Amino acid sequence: MSLGAIGDAFKATIKNADAAADGAQAISSLTTAFKNMPADDLSSIMRNLTKQPEMLSSIAGAFKKMPIDSGLVKALDNIDPSDLKKIVGKMDSADRAAFISKVDGFDPALAKKMDPSSGTAASRALEKAADAARANSKKLIAGGLILGGGIYLNNKYKDAEENIKNCIGVCLPDNWDEHAYGSLEKSELNYRPLTYTDENGEEITVDENQPLCSNVMDNCEKYCSDQCEELHDYDAPGIDLAKGAADDAADLAGDLFKSFTDLFSGIFSGSGIASMVSLGLCALMFVFLVIMMMT
Repeated sequence: MSLGAIGDAFKATIKNADAAADGAQAISSLTTAFKNMPADDLSSIMRNLTKQPEMLSSIAGAFKKMPIDSGLVKALDNIDPSDLKKIVGKMDSADRAAFISKVDGFDPALAKKMDPSSGTAASRALEKAADAARANSKKLIAGGLILGGGIYLNNKYKDAEENIKNCIGVCLPDNWDEHAYGSLEKSELNYRPLTYTDENGEEITVDENQPLCSNVMDNCEKYCSDQCEELHDYDAPGIDLAKGAADDAADLAGDLFKSFTDLFSGIFSGSGIASMVSLGLCALMFVFLVIMMMT
C-alpha cells in the first residue's frame, strides 16, 4: 500500500475520532497510531492532510481530545511546525490555550513552535476565558436564567465549586432533568439562545467561552461536563480511577501493537518484502483492527 493510500486511511480514522458521539476508543486507537507511526511517514501524511482545508477542523477536533503525555508529545514533534500551527489555529481560543499549555508541560520548545504565546501566556489566556465565562454565567443567573440539570448537578457535582455548577447549568437545556430522568423527548428540550432579555428588559449575550449544548449533540451531559471541567480546570471525583483505567487500556494497546509489528517483522524478515511494507501501514492496520474489535 502506498503512502498516499495510508494517508487516506488515516484521514478517515481522524474524521471518525473527531465526529464520534463517544469517541474514546477511536481516540485511544488514533493516539496509539500517532505514537508508533515512523517519523517520516507521520510528517508526510500530516503535511498532505493539512493542505486540505476541510480536514483541519477534524484534525484539531481529534487533537484536543487526545490525552497528552510524553509519548504523544514526542510524536507531535515529528510534525512540521507550520502544520502544527495550522492545526491549533483551528481550535477556539480556550481549547488552543489548554492544548498548548499541556504540551508546554512536557516540551516547552515544541509549545513555542506551535504558538509563540505558549506557556505562561497560554495559561493566562485560559484563565481569562474562564473568568469571562464565570462572570457571564453569574450575570445570566442574576437576570433570571434557570439552570438546567439540577438533579444531575446534585448527583455528580454536589461538592464542586459554584463556577463549575453554573457553567454546566447554563450549558444544559433548562428542562434537561425532565429528559434525563423523565419522559421528555429530546425534540422537546429547551436549548439555550445566544441572547437573553433579563427581568429589566436588558439584553445579555452569552459569552463566547461559555459552552452551550445544541440539538446536534447526542449527549448534553457529557459535552457540558467535559467542556466546563476543561475550561475551569476541574477534576470530577473518580477522575484518577478513570484515568488509571485509560492508562491500562493504552498500555494494553501498546503491547498489542508491538506484537502486531513483531509478527510482520517475523513474516517478512530476510525476504526483501519488508522494505515494501511501511510501518505506517502496520499502524493503520492496527487502528482498524482495534476499531473492528470494539464494534
